[in-house]
Amino acid sequence: MEEFLQRRAEITRNKILEIAEIEFSEKGFYGSRVDEIASKAGVNKALIYKYFGSKEELYETIFSIVYERFSKLERQLISVEGLDFKSKMRRFVELDFLFLKENPTYVRMLMWENLNNAKYYRKKNLGNTKSVILEGLEHLLDDARKEFDVPTEVNAKQILLTIYGCGFNYFSNSATMMGFLGDDMMEDLILKERIDSVVNMIMAYVSGGGCA
Repeated sequence: MEEFLQRRAEITRNKILEIAEIEFSEKGFYGSRVDEIASKAGVNKALIYKYFGSKEELYETIFSIVYERFSKLERQLISVEGLDFKSKMRRFVELDFLFLKENPTYVRMLMWENLNNAKYYRKKNLGNTKSVILEGLEHLLDDARKEFDVPTEVNAKQILLTIYGCGFNYFSNSATMMGFLGDDMMEDLILKERIDSVVNMIMAYVSGGGCA
């Protein structure tokens, strides 16, 4: 009986998290209401406070869960063996774009977080993963130097800014870009063209032929 009740509580908690993620991603922290989350999750508002303590703690839990998905991806991004540098960069960009396409709540929550001056990002100290990914990119650059001449001014931080900037901008602005470009930005061919462009930009930068 106790196991059944624990399982039921876990299902209820997960339902709250599922609804809260959608609400916070669509309306941000300040626009979301616990009453509405409770109603859509089919639970009493008091139960949300029992599980999470406060609206702020619920938001922090959601933000950590959403960001952890990206952290797992980052660990994959630098786990590449047996590929040349361009292939490694293509894999990096492809995985980044695929993640952003499949995780729209991550994109929207990060947009809200930037509007709020990264309040919860800093509070939860989520920037630690960046040192890991930068270190991984530096190792990839070391590998590139074994393949071809890389200018001394080339650095991993600029490559990371290019990949993340191009990817996040693409998906956070896809609705308006669809309007003035007339393209379905989520279509596979359009995505491939953009990925090709980003990879070519990086290759031009590391070979001394352009800016990242």
